[in-house]
Amino acid sequence: PYTPTDVDEPTLATFTQKFLKGVSQDRIDTVATAMLDFMALIEGKEYDFDQLGKFYSLMANYIAREQKRIGGDFAVAHAVPTRKVRDHIRKELGSNLIFVVLHMNKEDQLARIKNRHGEEQMFIDMLSNSYKVFEPATEDEPNAIAVDITKDMSRDDVVNKIIQSVKDYEKNGK
Repeated sequence: PYTPTDVDEPTLATFTQKFLKGVSQDRIDTVATAMLDFMALIEGKEYDFDQLGKFYSLMANYIAREQKRIGGDFAVAHAVPTRKVRDHIRKELGSNLIFVVLHMNKEDQLARIKNRHGEEQMFIDMLSNSYKVFEPATEDEPNAIAVDITKDMSRDDVVNKIIQSVKDYEKNGK
């Protein structure tokens, strides 16, 4: 169920993973319905937050189960679009959860998309349109760290900035 850490493009690698076995039809249906609502959100169309909430509740429950099974601290890479959704996930997972919310300006985002995905118009359009929907973390948002990213930052630069931001956040008493 996990993307390998040694792939060139983790985002694309998730599309080539084998399907999980033993997944209930209800869970499959919930995810399928929520993905339609997620795409509507990204496209600026009307969507059903309750359906998205069901999806994020399933995700949060799975994360909690895996953390209990594996133990320790770990990170989950997922683009959570809005504070409302982050608040929903916080209710599910509790106060131990920290969101690291990455943000870049529109021009830098477009340059980074083209650098990572080439001129694939589908990715360019989808990811560019998502810019309007994704909300940066705000000062008053609990357990959220805002990390600004620029187009000239390498993946290692981004990772190092995230790690340092989390250390600073924990050192300063949250």
